[in-house]
Amino acid sequence: MRAKSRKIPIDIRARLKVQPDSLEAMLHEYLKDEDTTRYLRSQLILESLITYFLPLVYEYRGATTAEIRKSLVDVNKSWQLHFRYLQQRLDIDLDLAPPTVPVDSRSEKKYRNASSEAQVIPTTEEVSVVEEQEEEDYCHVFK
Repeated sequence: MRAKSRKIPIDIRARLKVQPDSLEAMLHEYLKDEDTTRYLRSQLILESLITYFLPLVYEYRGATTAEIRKSLVDVNKSWQLHFRYLQQRLDIDLDLAPPTVPVDSRSEKKYRNASSEAQVIPTTEEVSVVEEQEEEDYCHVFK
């Protein structure tokens, strides 16, 4: 028999002072309204953080280049699916090409681990836009 894994509590708190009409204040108001979002604020925040930082988490944990590479493919798929969801939900169709602007070296240093291992980024052939993704395969938080 497989032993039950014990869940651990995660406590993420942030206290900021922002202007009432700022983007941060609007986001906070949106996340508080569970009738609108249909999800708990903690679920939305955690899912967003996972999608945004997963490859760096793997790097931090000492994962292999192959595991980090796979996580890059996974987050790219999540970003694409979420973008597609936003277009459908808001009824706005944008045909955007991937950005070609290089990453600002200052912001890259801010998040980069001191590891000397080169980061490998998937090629366009390895990461393709998901055109016909079924809704049930879509990230549960953004349905």
